[in-house]
Amino acid sequence: MGAKRRAPAAYTGYSLDMPRRIREQPAEQTARDLAAMKALKDILRGMIASAELSTRIGLPQAGDRAGFLEDLLGALTATPIERGSGRDGRVLATTTANARGLPHSHVFIVGLAEGVFPAPIPGDPLLLDSERERLRDAGVNLPDSAERASDEGLFVSLVGTARETLTLSRPYLKNGEVWGPSPLWGLSQQGFSREELLANTNRLAIDGAAAYRDAATVAEAALAAVDAARRGQPEAAAGSAWLWAQHPATWRHTLRAAGVERRRMSRAPFDAMSGVLSDPALIAHVGTKVEAQVWSASGLNDYGACPYKYFAHRVLGIEPLEPLEDGMDVRQRGTLYHEILEATYRQIGEQGLLIAPDHAGRAVEILDSCCDHLLPGAPERIGFRASAVWRGEQVTIRRKLRTLLASDFGDGAVLKKLDAAAGRIPYRQESRFGERRPARLDLGGGVALRLRGTIDRIDRLADGRMVVVDYKSGSTPIDLREIERGRNFQMLVYLEAARQLYPEAEIVGGVFWHIPNTPSGALRLEAEQPVMEAGKAHLRDYLGRMGSGDFRSRPNKLEDGKCARYCDFYQLCRPAVIARQKAKG
Repeated sequence: MGAKRRAPAAYTGYSLDMPRRIREQPAEQTARDLAAMKALKDILRGMIASAELSTRIGLPQAGDRAGFLEDLLGALTATPIERGSGRDGRVLATTTANARGLPHSHVFIVGLAEGVFPAPIPGDPLLLDSERERLRDAGVNLPDSAERASDEGLFVSLVGTARETLTLSRPYLKNGEVWGPSPLWGLSQQGFSREELLANTNRLAIDGAAAYRDAATVAEAALAAVDAARRGQPEAAAGSAWLWAQHPATWRHTLRAAGVERRRMSRAPFDAMSGVLSDPALIAHVGTKVEAQVWSASGLNDYGACPYKYFAHRVLGIEPLEPLEDGMDVRQRGTLYHEILEATYRQIGEQGLLIAPDHAGRAVEILDSCCDHLLPGAPERIGFRASAVWRGEQVTIRRKLRTLLASDFGDGAVLKKLDAAAGRIPYRQESRFGERRPARLDLGGGVALRLRGTIDRIDRLADGRMVVVDYKSGSTPIDLREIERGRNFQMLVYLEAARQLYPEAEIVGGVFWHIPNTPSGALRLEAEQPVMEAGKAHLRDYLGRMGSGDFRSRPNKLEDGKCARYCDFYQLCRPAVIARQKAKG
């Protein structure tokens, strides 16, 4: 005879089928029961942790069933259950760890790219895995790195929360390079044929518009309709008709913007939408401003780098919105360098110290004294918030300036091209020109510029001649060819201004000194007159273009898609694309 079957008990404890039954209930009951289950699990975890702690420190504890139930019922009675008002019709955005156990009709898991999900686990700075193993052998339960990185189980539990649809996504480009998928991306594709994967995978281009049927806003619908028309897709007509009927103002604006952009991106000549003014009254107004302008070297450099950059910054007065942050920005750091060097070399000059190896020690003493005086109050004086590493930054600033002095008071090799290797003495610091009476730069052909600015330092040689030194906090070298190409006129302007400030002395030339010790752009007037004349010819041409309203987006040279290394306006004119398309326009 076969074994007699036992009748199933009316209640056998927690049923593995309970989560499914809870999900099949009405939404309000489901929310209630899930909140209750979560509270129960939290209580049980706390009781387990409490029992383990009691065992380790030797406290007595009730080990029978009655004691356990008494503790459990007491905790249940004292624990309130908080339930929300439900999430129907809403979108819950949460972390992967907090999403477990929350079933939803539609689940989206993003970031399945290498290094994002699963996130890389940093090494423990306190305990190696070998040390963790020894502690575990001693009874201290610490997970190793493999256990801490158990994102595969988390991913599987997230996938199981989807009732109707599951959408997985990942970026595939990073900084223009291919971005590899997460191992979990490959795991999710197991069990599907190639045809199924292709049919259910969509790749969205960075600059692509959403499909018209997927548009979630009026703006997305307008972009989708324009994109469909560009591609010749039939849904363009339906989208256009709906937009004309429901949102005519938005649709008219979209069509006009699309036409403007299409012309900007084409080989059509530059026009009012790409930097060339067309209104006669506006051209006359700008021409009047150009004639009355007292020019700085930076203003001339802006037009030399890209006319549109000059137009946006100098004519329209557009300033970028910089985020507030602790510490100095690039300009403030340069200001602080200049302050300290001005005070240092002024004292060196007042004490009559030659810039020579014999006086290097005394020069460093003067520098340290100036740093002691100027560094502590720099945040309030210059206008920045001292960061947590401000004390360390002061050490770095002092070290860089000491390196500059060591190079300057060394063998003088950086100024050999200007015959100023030895015997120099600091003569003037922060020589301003153009405040009361602008300096004048004759460009030939009856054209001249009025100039203003400040020369950082002028050194006098033993024979009375002078050299110009301009400090640069950036490390990018400035080549003499920048003048010949019409991109940088700073040294040209400073040398002409120095001639007029000190007509009694011969100006040998000038050099840019990149802090801490790298010179560039050394220009000797006697030998580099063709360079100076080429720069003047460019300036004469630029003045004519500005007077006629020509501020076309045509950069002199592109660096990483920008007309200059630090350009705040490249996203407005997009020179890497528009200028190339209109190269012959």
